[in-house]
Amino acid sequence: FSQVAQLKKELDILIKMRHVLVAKEAAIELDNKSTTPSGDGSVLLKRIIPESVIVRIPKIEICGHFVNSWSVLRDLLHRIKLSREQDHDLGSYVSIMERVEFTCKGEIEAKESKDQNSKSIVLKGPEKDRGYLKDGGVKPSGPPFPCLLPKMSTQFIDEPKTN
Repeated sequence: FSQVAQLKKELDILIKMRHVLVAKEAAIELDNKSTTPSGDGSVLLKRIIPESVIVRIPKIEICGHFVNSWSVLRDLLHRIKLSREQDHDLGSYVSIMERVEFTCKGEIEAKESKDQNSKSIVLKGPEKDRGYLKDGGVKPSGPPFPCLLPKMSTQFIDEPKTN
């Protein structure tokens, strides 16, 4: 199978399970009187999971349907009881989305830890000179530009040089 064919197959299974998931969510809502942040998960499921698949649907749209439905199904699948057959049908979709979610969270945490651990570079000697002094540039003569903010003074414009 190609990637698009495999994703389309998973979307077909999700669409076939749509009525089961909506019915189970509606039953839970009757028991609990509101279980999702929007307050009506069955309506949200009907809106998010499409009723049919377009024949020539691009991969990006399939992925969009997967992500949108996963935002609701992630919590719903922990609250409902599916039959063994239904659980098997949704198993590959769930495993795909769990892997995607795990990968995304890992990359976000790596990015955040890199941002937290980064330190400023300490410049030494002539490297401390400002950019306008490179390539034969000279410091402008005359008084510094006046600052328009009332609490600031002009004495901190170029200090410290390591700034």
